[in-house]
Amino acid sequence: MTKETNYRQIDYLDVRVNDQSIAAMKGHRAEVVIPAAEIRSMKVVLGSEVQHPLMLLLFGIGLVGLGLLPVLHWLMGGILVGKEVLLLIWPFLGSYAIFEAVKKKPLLLVETTTGRKKITFRGSVERQELEAFIEKAKTEFGYIIDSRLNG
Repeated sequence: MTKETNYRQIDYLDVRVNDQSIAAMKGHRAEVVIPAAEIRSMKVVLGSEVQHPLMLLLFGIGLVGLGLLPVLHWLMGGILVGKEVLLLIWPFLGSYAIFEAVKKKPLLLVETTTGRKKITFRGSVERQELEAFIEKAKTEFGYIIDSRLNG
């Protein structure tokens, strides 16, 4: 839900916009603050909220692969002992890592003078509320946000 305060700012799912900056909030504390002067472009995209999704995906695949080695050993007639049993946990952890790497949700992708930053909307994003938030950021603060989401 979009929330307005007396300080001429708007908030939506822990993303705060005002005339000075855009920030990712966690409670009352700003985790990421991007000054308006550093912003080159912004767009709302569907993407992974993790910083390096390809690395997390490869890590998850590796965990699943290593965790399946004891299963192969057992299928070939071997007996599972001690540490091999512990490896059976890894496919579950790897599956979770893979899920997090490929999970897509709306993000605010901000191109700055120092690089690209992702700002995550925390919670369930409602398309109409997101569009209202973006429109308000455009009209009240003059930000240009490309918000062409498919689907």
